[in-house]
Amino acid sequence: MINCDYENYACRGGFAITAIEFLMNEGTTDSSCVDYINDQDTCRFQCDNTNDKYLKYYCKPNSMTINTDVYSIQRNIYNHGSVVVTVMVYEDIYNYKGGIYEYTTGERIG
Repeated sequence: MINCDYENYACRGGFAITAIEFLMNEGTTDSSCVDYINDQDTCRFQCDNTNDKYLKYYCKPNSMTINTDVYSIQRNIYNHGSVVVTVMVYEDIYNYKGGIYEYTTGERIG
């Protein structure tokens, strides 16, 4: 998707709906066929190992559900495989150094 979904912005972000539409209409192969690289390259339609068969996987229409709790997400992965995850990014992300990112308003609760 990084290399072939030209309507999104590769490693610079994008939109979940556009990505899902791409997966429904165009499909993508997995990382055992084409290694992930952290840069936009040209879209290729063959595996890195040219002896491997190039297979595409698609997102089924009407298969999207919205899960917001950890258990539901885990169950969805267990039952159906990969999931699409979106993250609300706040301005303080630019100061992020490492560890688990957690947005706080600066207010103490409780």
